Amino acid sequence: MDIRKLFYLVFLTAILTNCSSEPEMEKAFLDGRFTVADTLDNTGDFSGIQLIITYQENVDAEIDTLFNKKTNKDGVIKGIVKFPRKNIYPVFIKRNGNQVGATQFILADNDTLKFSGELPGLDQNFELNSREQRA
Repeated sequence: MDIRKLFYLVFLTAILTNCSSEPEMEKAFLDGRFTVADTLDNTGDFSGIQLIITYQENVDAEIDTLFNKKTNKDGVIKGIVKFPRKNIYPVFIKRNGNQVGATQFILADNDTLKFSGELPGLDQNFELNSREQRA
């Protein structure tokens, strides 16, 4: 293979690789804790409370799950959520497969969202602190 053909092959490969790359996602850090009132569950085991963050590009698009994680025994849930751009995203909280709460998070690149709440009554006691929330 002569040098010119090799050059064209490398050049074409570079173009195709750059054209097909996914857009870079932004990320935020989640640091939360959920507990359960003794009147509902006195075991002290707060594991299995699920936090789901979703995204839908438009009404005709499928719903994408950006984050789906469950709490540990202490009720702690931490992780990184990747998302396409700064925006308001729906959040669903489930326990034993049942939705027990819903809210919205403003996700912005490199923000840290700290949150807490106790079941039941998340609609009254859920707390959220983040740079975007304070803005």
